[in-house]
Amino acid sequence: MTKVLEFSVRTSAEKSFDQVLHSVEKALNLTFTEGEFEEGSAYTAKSLGMSIGLFRWGKDYLLETRIEDPIFLEAAEENPLEVVRISETVADVLSVLGPISWRVATYADLAKDREVGDELDRQFTDVTGPPPWAENV
Repeated sequence: MTKVLEFSVRTSAEKSFDQVLHSVEKALNLTFTEGEFEEGSAYTAKSLGMSIGLFRWGKDYLLETRIEDPIFLEAAEENPLEVVRISETVADVLSVLGPISWRVATYADLAKDREVGDELDRQFTDVTGPPPWAENV
């Protein structure tokens, strides 16, 4: 079995995006660049075979990962992938090394996430037709 890392953490959007970005870059020793993550604009970096995205979602900033390096996906053809979730550890590291408190999503957060997603779906549907991710739902 091939192991891959994954995390999803968040913080309240009380601070400016620049403050949060700087804090994350310093704590993780990474440099983020403007780009796309999950079909949306975000600041992104790559590390340990992961694509890492930092973006605003509703009243929070999210820092999430996806498998980036295709070699992991190729390895999965012969050897199944085991996802190792390290969200709690990453939230602790970011909170200890920076001035901003991070957390793993709660059930209340996930309910709010669905509301934000539903609102985005309505905006895209009302203006330009179905959102690009609708075919995958």
